[in-house]
Amino acid sequence: MPQLEIVFIFYPWETIGGAITRTVNLIKALSKHYRINFLILPPRRLTVLASLMKMLSDLERKNLIKVYIIPTKISKLRVEEFDFNMFAKTLVSIYKFLPKRSQKPKYRFVLYSRHPLYLMFASSLAGKPLGIPSITEIHHHIYAGYRNAVLRFLLKILEWLTLNISTLIVVNSEVFYNELRNGALKLHPEKLVLIRNCINLEELTYLTKKETNLGLTEKFDGDLIGFVGSLKPEEDIITLLKAFKTVQQSRSNTYLVIIGGGRAVELYKQMVKILGLEERVIFLGEKSHEEAIKIMKKLKIFIALRGRNPRTEMAAPLKIVEALALGIPVIATDLPSIREVVQDAAILVPPGDYKAVAEAILNLLNEPALRQALVEKGIRRIVNLNCENAILPLLQALGVIANASQKETELIKEDPSMQIHKTTTFC
Repeated sequence: MPQLEIVFIFYPWETIGGAITRTVNLIKALSKHYRINFLILPPRRLTVLASLMKMLSDLERKNLIKVYIIPTKISKLRVEEFDFNMFAKTLVSIYKFLPKRSQKPKYRFVLYSRHPLYLMFASSLAGKPLGIPSITEIHHHIYAGYRNAVLRFLLKILEWLTLNISTLIVVNSEVFYNELRNGALKLHPEKLVLIRNCINLEELTYLTKKETNLGLTEKFDGDLIGFVGSLKPEEDIITLLKAFKTVQQSRSNTYLVIIGGGRAVELYKQMVKILGLEERVIFLGEKSHEEAIKIMKKLKIFIALRGRNPRTEMAAPLKIVEALALGIPVIATDLPSIREVVQDAAILVPPGDYKAVAEAILNLLNEPALRQALVEKGIRRIVNLNCENAILPLLQALGVIANASQKETELIKEDPSMQIHKTTTFC
């Protein structure tokens, strides 16, 4: 029977965030079942690539994955989701990689990609003439974040083409699953695979037990409240800062720790000065996944606030799942995607309501029993969000592909002329 070999094509964007962590978590879980090749289009910032390589180093050492760096230059025509130069480069790289490998008949390849859109489209398109099934991971409509009507239309068409020619589509929320199934696209449920944001419990436990000297609890003699994530507009940092200003009026021995980078950092630092919170708000900048986990473990409360928009309603940040697993009480924005993840294991507040956020923080700081109740609910909830359990629907779908590949191989052995029709198997 041909063994499946999964080829991940990945672009790590420009920040060390949830996209990298989720992808690595999935690869680690899948590597226990399949051979993994990881093709990386390097980002502009080499520190991001170095962080990704460090997260994969253990798997490489155990020979569970093979990593390939695709040499390329970012085009000046680059849009956030589509770059014509990068699309062509990705397509060529896939075609260069696969034929050499496909000469080994005992392996059957599956292409796996996620946003940006040019990478998803190139991957799904490359598989067609080669008869190779493709898996596209998408968390929300790509075009949803663009105001330019022409650009939105073009991205919408490309997204539609990508999803229709993909063999399987992986989503990370039931909200978006239902949107793709029942919305305008009307995709068949057998084509959709739901894999919620998940964590590797053993690895998370190991990271928190490693010796560390962060200096946070030694330097700051109060309660630490924290946020972790990319500092972009959809992360509602303004509401968080206004809420923390209110908290300071009652609990002056609290500190707000903000971990993450982004173009809006200076804006938020200016707002901190205006609010007179320079001594109480600590911007730690961008940290590796390992460093972020160690800092999170020091927090008394984890905050995950997001503005309401089509993207945030469809996808929840991974850091919420990690906070639950670490036993940290969570306050989060009441959005469909977040509600689906936390259920009753967090305090949910209306979008943009800083007074509700401040009240929730004070309640948790003043009531240890409430904090403990949330921690216990979070630990129970996280059992279903372990990656070993989360990938089961994908393993089942890959099993169907493997069975189809075996039947195809048997037919070709009986009649070699059927080799030219193999592209129809996964259409």
